[in-house]
Amino acid sequence: MRKEKNLRTRVVTGVQYSIIILWVAITLVVFGWVFLSSFKANSEIFINIWGLPSKWMAVNYKNAWTHGHMNHYVGNTVIIVLTSLTVSMIMGSCTAYAISRYSHLRWTKWISVAFIMGMSIPGQIIIVPLYIRFSQLHLLNTYPGIILVYITILLPFTVFVLTGFFRSLPKDVEEAAQIDGCTRFQVFYKIFLPMSKPGLVTVLTMNLFTLWNEYFYSMMLISDEKVMPLSAGLYNLKNQQQMSMDWASIFAGVMIMLIPTVIIFFILQKHITRGVTDGAVKG
Repeated sequence: MRKEKNLRTRVVTGVQYSIIILWVAITLVVFGWVFLSSFKANSEIFINIWGLPSKWMAVNYKNAWTHGHMNHYVGNTVIIVLTSLTVSMIMGSCTAYAISRYSHLRWTKWISVAFIMGMSIPGQIIIVPLYIRFSQLHLLNTYPGIILVYITILLPFTVFVLTGFFRSLPKDVEEAAQIDGCTRFQVFYKIFLPMSKPGLVTVLTMNLFTLWNEYFYSMMLISDEKVMPLSAGLYNLKNQQQMSMDWASIFAGVMIMLIPTVIIFFILQKHITRGVTDGAVKG
């Protein structure tokens, strides 16, 4: 029995690792192809598909950045993402602290369930009434409109994850701080937030990737290039450059969108891994 169980475990583990290796290999091949194509001339993209560029054309990035208006799209994305992240982290952490520390009250359980249900609502269901309401409130093609939507998207996940981290923290620390004269806010700000740093970094990073790559709401609620974020702007760049057959600039635009997230992931990789593992153990 033990031998059969060990054999079964090895087979399952081998299949899992094979799938992961295959996925990583496909991702690296696609990433490498896009990277090399972004430095090729347009004619070379279709002739020399997998080879190195005969001449490294950095001008493709310049064309995408200036003529393709990627500079405006990146600036809009930074404004929208930073504002949405800041507000959602402040509101989410405060809400998660209240739910975790007042869990004995009946209303906190219902609030927690409401946030969990919020993560399961598809955007396609609410987009029509949302668009009509935003049109009536003149929030279409505005920073406040898309930021409000993004905050609403991020709050359920933020509250759900941080509630688990706050519940795992020992109450003895909180009681000792209150005996020393700390208020509720001081306990939250000076003790709970520093102790939950792995969870905060994990949530912040996951939310950053979510907003950076968000496409559906930005396409539905924004049509003005002056407010358009990077994901919708990349689609707009594709339409512009496709007419002129400038495929190299499209690949360069894709790399401009990918590079920041790759850099941020490698910088915060240890914190993300620690946050995920701590949350799994504590949960």
